[in-house]
Amino acid sequence: MRPSDFIVEAYFEQLGGIRRVSDAPRVDKLRLQPEADVGDLDVAHSLALLAHGELETYGTRRGEQLVDEDISVVLRGLRAVLGRLDIKF
Repeated sequence: MRPSDFIVEAYFEQLGGIRRVSDAPRVDKLRLQPEADVGDLDVAHSLALLAHGELETYGTRRGEQLVDEDISVVLRGLRAVLGRLDIKF
């Protein structure tokens, strides 16, 4: 699993094209229960990399892909997955 697995392309008519956005429903589903074919450790690692990359980009060059609501979903998902692994966050 990679951080990019949590980013999808969506068409926005009002913007006139396709944009890369968070797959927030998938992250939120992972917060509630693990996926059968992906281990929680892989999910946690990918979510941590995604959050780190987004927050670093936000703080340095302002090219982040996630809006405030999305980074919140990612961090909540990361906390829940780490909890299942008995890792404090």
